Amino acid sequence: MDTGEQIIPDGYRAIACNGSYNQVIFELEPGVRWVSWGRRSYKLSFPYLLFFAFGSGNPVYLFFRNEPPRSLDDALYEPALPNLPAC
Repeated sequence: MDTGEQIIPDGYRAIACNGSYNQVIFELEPGVRWVSWGRRSYKLSFPYLLFFAFGSGNPVYLFFRNEPPRSLDDALYEPALPNLPAC
């Protein structure tokens, strides 16, 4: 991938520019995170989180993995939490 003069921050796995919008894949390492559900908050352990964003104003897609992705053919797993917004 040719990123030209861009600096890619930690956590970014891929950045592609297609004309008027960017495609971004961002990764968070496994860890314990707080999740709010209604009026309650829960401390949950999460595996690798991969966020896929395709242009401004479009939804952000969230996937799980047990290890960091190494190729475009690696399996992605959907969250088992219903109606969980990625952002």
